[in-house]
Amino acid sequence: MSTPLSTLALIDTKLVAIAALLTRHPEQHLPTLMQGSAGIALFHAYLYVHTRDEHHLEHVSQYIEAAIEATNRLDQPPFLGTGFTGLGWVIIHLISLGVLDTEAATLIDDVRPLIIASLDNTYFSRSYDLFYGFIGTSLFLREDTETDHRLLQADLLQRLEQTAIPMHVGVAWNISLDNDQILAVSLGLAHGSPSIIMFLLGLHQQGVEPVRCRKLLDQAMAFLLSQEMQGEISLFPGRIVATQIETPSRLGWCYGDLGIAYVVLRVAAYFQDEVLCQHGLRIAYHAARRDCESAMVVRNTDTEPKIDISFIHGTAGIAFLFRRVFEITGEATFERRAQEWLALTLENVGPQVELLEANFSIKPFDSTDSETGNRFLALEQRFGLLEGLAGTGLVLTAFANPYQTGWAKLFLLHE
Repeated sequence: MSTPLSTLALIDTKLVAIAALLTRHPEQHLPTLMQGSAGIALFHAYLYVHTRDEHHLEHVSQYIEAAIEATNRLDQPPFLGTGFTGLGWVIIHLISLGVLDTEAATLIDDVRPLIIASLDNTYFSRSYDLFYGFIGTSLFLREDTETDHRLLQADLLQRLEQTAIPMHVGVAWNISLDNDQILAVSLGLAHGSPSIIMFLLGLHQQGVEPVRCRKLLDQAMAFLLSQEMQGEISLFPGRIVATQIETPSRLGWCYGDLGIAYVVLRVAAYFQDEVLCQHGLRIAYHAARRDCESAMVVRNTDTEPKIDISFIHGTAGIAFLFRRVFEITGEATFERRAQEWLALTLENVGPQVELLEANFSIKPFDSTDSETGNRFLALEQRFGLLEGLAGTGLVLTAFANPYQTGWAKLFLLHE
């Protein structure tokens, strides 16, 4: 099932509006992948792939240069989401995409040693997080195909093995790094067990210690599935903390049943596990019945548009996830829901663009307003990849050009 021609035309119209906003003052954005210039460059790159309009190549160069300049000037952490590892991933990816010249590889020669050295940081010995830990570094290593990083990847596997906590069923990992006495386990694709499962699946696909990967993956999957609730809204909580009551989770990329369904179905397809496939289908069909309110994409605020269209929490991420589930299963229900969530996204792009146009400042977003004392960072996030229009725009390009979705590797949604 493909996107209707009328919808494709509307997608192109909305992409023009988003691109116009995301060409203004690249120097004022943060340099980061998830909030700033590196992510906006990625959007322009895929817009170029979709349209072949070379003006977008110029914007890619402008934002990459702005990100490099700011990264050199600022003290950036070695994170995928908010540090120099994310910028490194974008540069490598755009070279492989044919958007950047191979001469840009010299930049990677400079940053690669720094990224690898960061793995010796004590923080990275425990933090597996996608955006702020070593799973993010692993994504860079996997994208960096010019160098054999399998020994480093095997070391990251060992870190997971050493920090795994035996549970009543399977194993889990504590997201509470500051207090080992409090067990907090995330069930979200952004920060939790599903991200670890996708990391292990990626290592298995690369041939990195496949027996050990499969064993740990099966244990992590067993724990994840054991956390199912008898809920009407969601089948799984967002996270589990020993001192708190489990509550329903949103329907988004970051947390929730849809991300879990995708992970279960992806693993089931790879290992040809029919029992696991049935688990994934049941979870996905339950997610397909949820509406805007229960999906928690409706904002209760007068200062922003009513519907959240972002990738992380909003309709764009939901639409893309349903499309991915359809690609795995071939079940028409999931493509229908993908198109419905896409339609809701398109309907609400205009209000988001209008809000940002009205509030666009020529001040750097990481500065402080001298009159109010408020920082502009929250506004910056509305332009970026994770919570903003750059991420929404990437999803629109994916529906327009479904064979060019390599950017989704950043969100563990690769094929």
